[in-house]
Amino acid sequence: MKKSLLVLAISGTSLTACIATRLPTHTESVSLISNETDFSNWAAINAPAGDWIIKKDSLKTSSNGIGYLRSPKIAGDYLLSFDAYSESPESVDIMLAATELPEKGSPYPDGVPIRLQKNKWVQYLIEAKNGQYRIFGDKKLIKTINASDKSAGFICFLKDGSPKTFANIRFSEFETQPADKQVQTAMDTRFHPLYNGDELNQWQMKPGHEGHWTASNWMIDYDGLSQEKDKCLWTKQSYRDFELIADIRLTREPTAELSPVVLPNGDNALNPDGTVQQVLELYAGDTGIYLRGHSKNQINIGYRYLGSGEIYGFRVDKKMPPEVREAVTPKIKADNFPGQWNRFYIRLIKDRLTVQLNGITVIDHAQLPGIAPEGPIALQDDHASNNRFQFANLFIREL
Repeated sequence: MKKSLLVLAISGTSLTACIATRLPTHTESVSLISNETDFSNWAAINAPAGDWIIKKDSLKTSSNGIGYLRSPKIAGDYLLSFDAYSESPESVDIMLAATELPEKGSPYPDGVPIRLQKNKWVQYLIEAKNGQYRIFGDKKLIKTINASDKSAGFICFLKDGSPKTFANIRFSEFETQPADKQVQTAMDTRFHPLYNGDELNQWQMKPGHEGHWTASNWMIDYDGLSQEKDKCLWTKQSYRDFELIADIRLTREPTAELSPVVLPNGDNALNPDGTVQQVLELYAGDTGIYLRGHSKNQINIGYRYLGSGEIYGFRVDKKMPPEVREAVTPKIKADNFPGQWNRFYIRLIKDRLTVQLNGITVIDHAQLPGIAPEGPIALQDDHASNNRFQFANLFIREL
């Protein structure tokens, strides 16, 4: 029997042993929590690890904040059993076959949602096989979910501010796993959070930032009023090569503003009289992400004629070669409207940068000549005029 690769679980008696034989059974199972104090193998996403409380043989969620606890490995075909008590009225309590990261603009991942019965203890057994999920409660089949496109993924316990308790959690994989699931199960999680949904302890919180850059559940909220000369929020750690995920939303009320027309080569388009061509666009402020410790390496973010993702300091530098300025200029505007969430994927290796916005590549392997080999990352506010925005789902993978 092949044992699970999930190595963090609550001790207790397997529910499988005391369930009627007509239910799916598996002779071997392993705990998901190795002992009563160690959660090091599981990832606490958008909530600090301390929000998950271990007491003897039970896992409890605190009654504040939102987020989830994600298994350390992908799981394919398996049995999952546990006892549960939930006080949450209409929430998803467990996500199966979950994605590694939260959905864009959400504190939770995509996957197969499981809702538990409320205000009563129930013994659950979940059979996952080839994208079909059968949920048994107190020895009776209560639901079947067919999700052939979600046949493998992470197991996540969710919290939403309402107390929940899970006990006697047991997990075992079926002996025969399809080849693609065997590969997926062997994968390590890659991205690590830069924000835990509670504290900005990975960021340089200078005195003038207090009360302006704030931890707001699963989001970092900025009101545009930092009192520091450098209003940007910098990481404490420096980074070399990495992949970065970031969700961003402009929260200022948009107005109609003139925006310069930018040509594919990075130059401003000109009118016959030599003035810069401008068009009316919605404008809701400006932010960005600084790379490797310098504002020149800014990924510009704001709803303009030229879509977000440009490397502003290189685009406007006329000393740069034409091919460099053209490469750092987005060829497509992939922004969602102001007030909506946007997801950025940023990959920086040596002096080559790729930026995807909402799943569309806007900067492709552009060269940034002279960029420092290492430096911190910043969430940018370098303007004095009413910038307000939110960052969320900040994850990094060092390469």
